[in-house]
Amino acid sequence: MAIGENYTNDFNGNGGDQKKLFEQTYYSRLRFKNETESNSLNISYNAGLLKIGIDQMLDGFKYDNKITISLSPTKSRILVEQLAALEEYIAAGKINDNVAFGVNAGMKEKVTFIAFHVNPEDNGIIITIGTFDNAGKIIDRYDYRCRTQYHYGLTWSNLDSNKLDKTFYDNTEYESIKSTIVDFARFMNGAAAYSVADLTRYDSARILNKMNPIYDALHIERYNGGGKSFQQNSFLNNSGASSGRSIDQIESDFMD
Repeated sequence: MAIGENYTNDFNGNGGDQKKLFEQTYYSRLRFKNETESNSLNISYNAGLLKIGIDQMLDGFKYDNKITISLSPTKSRILVEQLAALEEYIAAGKINDNVAFGVNAGMKEKVTFIAFHVNPEDNGIIITIGTFDNAGKIIDRYDYRCRTQYHYGLTWSNLDSNKLDKTFYDNTEYESIKSTIVDFARFMNGAAAYSVADLTRYDSARILNKMNPIYDALHIERYNGGGKSFQQNSFLNNSGASSGRSIDQIESDFMD
């Protein structure tokens, strides 16, 4: 495969050379642990989906995944609205821990769902991920209880003598998970990613300006959008042919 070559189409655009794209999984730095129940909640991304999973904590900092739900950008946006409904329900004051707000994912024999509801013991949020069958019967479910009286800041009444009190933020885990869902739904439109790619467009060009002579000397093929090539107009740099005009060209013409 030539450097810069993608997948699915042959070099004539006829779709004859099908190559499967490898989907890398990216793991969020966010992972919440509930030592009391020996489980944790993790977040990852793969194939354009937001994945939220509940793991059982094992010895030696190891985890056994029990269940994971995969949310599309559309389902994530709906879940954002459901979380707003949850917060309105909590604000109303009459709380039933069996009332929950969430979404389902998938249309197979077993449908995965995620539900947010209130822990009656401490008014913290419980995140339930489970499956139900076509008849609507819940097959299995796992709960992650967001911790309360755990995450705190410090407020000093006298800094010199270090007299302080803890200020607890019981919604820290819920708000962090909520912001993840909100950001995924918002930024999967590609606008934020493209802005980063646009601002860093010269970085790859600088690298390729150093690498292209090596590729040429070793006769390493690159893909230039129209076929295999030994020339330096790989799509990975900014000298590739394009039917459109860049903002730099437009601004240059305007200033002339």
